[in-house]
Amino acid sequence: MIIKVCGVTSASQYELLCSLDLDWLGFNFYPDSKRYVGKTSFHGDKKKEHVGIFVNEEISTVKNLAAEFELDFIQLHGQEDQSYINKLSSLGGIIKVIPVAAEEDVVGLDYHGIDFYLFDYKTKELGGSGAKFDWKILHAYDGDIPFLLAGGIGPDDASKIAQIPHPFLAGIDLNSRFETTPCQKDPGTLHPFITEIRDYDL
Repeated sequence: MIIKVCGVTSASQYELLCSLDLDWLGFNFYPDSKRYVGKTSFHGDKKKEHVGIFVNEEISTVKNLAAEFELDFIQLHGQEDQSYINKLSSLGGIIKVIPVAAEEDVVGLDYHGIDFYLFDYKTKELGGSGAKFDWKILHAYDGDIPFLLAGGIGPDDASKIAQIPHPFLAGIDLNSRFETTPCQKDPGTLHPFITEIRDYDL
């Protein structure tokens, strides 16, 4: 089970999160987000996989930030089409976010050249909402690309995630429900949750 924590905005938060048993750290490059990383710099040893979150961004900007932040994955949270995805093929892994409200949203997906889908709550706003969709919808996903689950996952959800039977569930994306305030991740809730998830040996 891949555990990704999104919304890193400071070097101190980076170091704190790197002390936990998680896999990926997400940097949000969408300027309208409360968790926009801005011009924050991160120096020193890279300790986790880095994921950059973009929303309909210029290709040149994505490439520049991918180099600066040593991104391992590019997460696309807007209306990026197949042509856009193709232009990023040299940068590493691609995660395409799919907003989900009904079974039809996870059926017949046909993006190519991506490594993961990320299924998140469908909202009119761009970016994450902190809300859950009905996880029973996941059984309808008929693709063969692994996916991450996002949207409103909280400290009490480990056992529910462990009960999701889909063979292509590869990981989870944690964010607002593990914060004391926006951008301030809470190790007091993250650590026991991660420990519980790891105990399920997913």
